[in-house]
Amino acid sequence: MKSQNLKGIPLLQLRHFHLQHNKLTSIPDHMFAPLVPLKLLYLDNTRISSIHQYGFASLAKLVTLSLQYNKICCMSSDTFATLTNVQHLYLQHNELTTVCGCAFASQAQLHTLSHDRNNISAKLTNLTFFLKIINLSNNGIPHICAHAFTTLKTLVDLHLDHNKIRLIDSKHFRSLTNQIKLSLSPKGNQVSRSLLSTPVYTHVCNCTFACQAWSTKFALVFCPFKARHWSEYYVQILVQRVHQCQMFIQMSHAL
Repeated sequence: MKSQNLKGIPLLQLRHFHLQHNKLTSIPDHMFAPLVPLKLLYLDNTRISSIHQYGFASLAKLVTLSLQYNKICCMSSDTFATLTNVQHLYLQHNELTTVCGCAFASQAQLHTLSHDRNNISAKLTNLTFFLKIINLSNNGIPHICAHAFTTLKTLVDLHLDHNKIRLIDSKHFRSLTNQIKLSLSPKGNQVSRSLLSTPVYTHVCNCTFACQAWSTKFALVFCPFKARHWSEYYVQILVQRVHQCQMFIQMSHAL
């Protein structure tokens, strides 16, 4: 696909561009130069293995970029540098071996990042960007550095299912101030007692909640399957617990 192949298309009006299931092996410099107003770009299942430094140079208005089911194995600090307004970046089912925080240093608007089902086997270090949702499940991550999540003040949803993390401890999450949905699979990962002793909600496989204790910080998920109705159940349980706490306080005052 080259710029000259786009003749006849009203490029200045194009907002969504779907290029799934093509035979692109790379993204050359300025490939999307005529598509300045583009908001959503889907490049799934296109055999892409490399992205040139200025491959997305003209897409400053892009909000969603999907690169799922490709053969991307590495990223540099320049790969997405021009995508200053991107909010959703999907990189599932590629061949990435590490999560490079520097690759997203220019994305101040980025809040959803998915690296699900890659080959990430390097330890998880400082993630220096403002994300709300991070999916790193189904990889081979062996270790989380103590300050990996220090700067993620807006994080609300973290998926670490099916990795090989040797130890997940409460110290990894001390700096987080929001209520966190933390998804962990018992397979591969090892959770320390200090995290288990933190008051949490445990989500089990049959999509029901076993309430261990009240928490304003964690909703800890142990489930080998996707929690399809997680939000619905969580809100229901949360409301129930608030009512129970209120009743307890009222009874205490009465006594």
